[in-house]
Amino acid sequence: MGLQRRTPMPRGGPLRQISAKKAAQSDGPLWSTLTHVPFTTAARTAGTQLARERPRRPTADPVPREVRTAVHARSGGRCEICGIPLQAGWRSIQHRKRRSQGGPHDVTNLLDVCGPNASAGCHFRADAGMGRHSMGWQVAREFDPAVVPVLLADRRWVLLTADGGYEAAPMPP
Repeated sequence: MGLQRRTPMPRGGPLRQISAKKAAQSDGPLWSTLTHVPFTTAARTAGTQLARERPRRPTADPVPREVRTAVHARSGGRCEICGIPLQAGWRSIQHRKRRSQGGPHDVTNLLDVCGPNASAGCHFRADAGMGRHSMGWQVAREFDPAVVPVLLADRRWVLLTADGGYEAAPMPP
């Protein structure tokens, strides 16, 4: 079953090609009208990206696998902020000191939290929620995450250690 058009079909049928000048500027053929193929299939066959299909941008500097594994092992399969069991697709790594502020991919700078990205779950709370700095979930540019305590789900204040563990810390003032 094809997609429906709201405007009448142009002369020349549903697959009329656009100008040769625009076609020469692209990687492959572009079509000015609707194809009777779903967008993803049409994009693959045409060799171009359609406007309605947004590309997923890969992370320029992903967290190394061994660091990610250490953070997952430290959390014990639970969100370090709220304590719920983490499931595939609903877990992510939160940088306490943002990458844009020079935050490293260190075990001391990362939290294992629920939520697929910074728009849901505890990842959102740690990234944009009230009290994120006072709880240690986010660290300001001028501080080192290794010396800023963080409040865990079980209401303990701890420092995140470089070996992938916790060290008891006093409650900050």
